[in-house]
Amino acid sequence: MDSSNYSFCHYAESGEIKMYGSCAQDDLPLQSFSGCTMAILGQSFLVPEEPHYMAEGEILTPCVDYDLLSLPIPCLITIEGIEYEVTELPTFSFDAPGTYDLYIVPGDARFKDKVISYESST
Repeated sequence: MDSSNYSFCHYAESGEIKMYGSCAQDDLPLQSFSGCTMAILGQSFLVPEEPHYMAEGEILTPCVDYDLLSLPIPCLITIEGIEYEVTELPTFSFDAPGTYDLYIVPGDARFKDKVISYESST
């Protein structure tokens, strides 16, 4: 019986890593996470600080950053509780001036979820 701990992660079909874990090798078959696939990362794996994703069975590529001019398309943008499915680069227009928080959830796991503040002058 191998008493060494092995690290693993569970990831969604999109590649988004949902969780990391560690257990004895004999207990790996007991680990499950609903709707996810498990990847065994080996011994002495250090969980990265930045969000990562799985791609074609390859482990942990860092997520890509972006701004409003380079939004990952498609994505879901939530503004004041209203969700917008975005399929092309949007323009923003608001009824009142102020700062609006745009909650962005990319459709591609290579990009991290992000909140971007947008200053409207109208």
